[in-house]
Amino acid sequence: MNPGAIDYTTRYGLEFNPFLKNSKEILIKTKEHREAVTRLDYLAKLKGFGILTGASGKGKTTAIRAWASSLNPALYQVVYSCLSSLTANDFYRNLAAELGMEPALRKSDNFRAIQEEITRLFIEKKKTP
Repeated sequence: MNPGAIDYTTRYGLEFNPFLKNSKEILIKTKEHREAVTRLDYLAKLKGFGILTGASGKGKTTAIRAWASSLNPALYQVVYSCLSSLTANDFYRNLAAELGMEPALRKSDNFRAIQEEITRLFIEKKKTP
């Protein structure tokens, strides 16, 4: 720390520096956050597939992490990707890897393998990816 700098955490009684990226997740349940959680709950109820988009810094990652941590891990397999500019094959390869599989080279092979893994998780483990 700079010798002449003020230690704001001590001065203001803070537990951590809130200005450091990812220093701690601070959840503020705004109207937008509640709307995102409602939509994510609906998606889970439908056993659907979704994507959450929005401007940078608007709380997408924080909302998803908070929501995902509220799910029963025995019932749900959460797959998260922060990659925003993917080809279809990149997406399938990333999803396959996140599901614990060895990604194939061809898009159609990854698609088929992902379908089989999702079916296996649902039937054998009673988990919804």
